[in-house]
Amino acid sequence: MKIVWSDTAKLTYENLVDFIIDQWGISVVEDFENRVNSLLDLVAQNNHLCPIFNGTTQLRRCVFHPNASLFYVIEKVEVIIIAIVDNRMDLEF
Repeated sequence: MKIVWSDTAKLTYENLVDFIIDQWGISVVEDFENRVNSLLDLVAQNNHLCPIFNGTTQLRRCVFHPNASLFYVIEKVEVIIIAIVDNRMDLEF
């Protein structure tokens, strides 16, 4: 399936990357980006890979690091990335 990033996903991803760079440097960001890209490849191949989040009907959550999760929904021919968040934050979903 095709992966599509929502505007919110782009923003949350960029903010998290900026935070990681400030806190831990470029090598940790590279690891983070590799994890995200690997997860996206897996989700594109198996869009039901991650469980439904908190009983919602469509929103799925992938915890790909103890401190980070990716949220997505499945549309007809696309997987739409909703957000990538720091798990230590209060979620507004």
